[in-house]
Amino acid sequence: MSLIKWTETPFEAMERMFQTSIDDIDTRLNRRFGVANDVYVPNLDIAEDKENFYIIAELPGLTENDVKVTVDNNVLTISGKKERNAEKKEQNYHRVERSFGSFARSLTLPKNVAAKAVVGTFKHGLLEITMPKLVTEKPGAREIPLNIARPAMKDGHDILKNGKKTEDMRVHA
Repeated sequence: MSLIKWTETPFEAMERMFQTSIDDIDTRLNRRFGVANDVYVPNLDIAEDKENFYIIAELPGLTENDVKVTVDNNVLTISGKKERNAEKKEQNYHRVERSFGSFARSLTLPKNVAAKAVVGTFKHGLLEITMPKLVTEKPGAREIPLNIARPAMKDGHDILKNGKKTEDMRVHA
């Protein structure tokens, strides 16, 4: 589901989708094969209803003091650091799949978001951000006044025949 509501060319949409897919594959491969143990990328859910957009970020093991959310120049950024717990020296680790380190996720806000009204809550490792949509007034129904049709004029005078208007009249609006 895409939050982008403004018009973009098909090529821009394809490029954005391609880059997002490549970034996602790269992150997942690094996580799976342990290439980047000190890279943490929180997973996000993005949704909307009639009044708001919502972002929910999974940040297990973190507290609200570990996370910073900013809006600058219409870009929302979630950043922070997930610290690695000291490994117990008496245990031999065979695999470490959890990710740690500094992270930042940035998202361009849609044009219809009230950036100054964005709020967030943090509870049980879930960051929930609510972004209210701008209220745009939709023009209501209205009656259109109609101009009265007038008979055609010939030399500035109404066309009359025997004191009555002829049927050969042209109508102007």
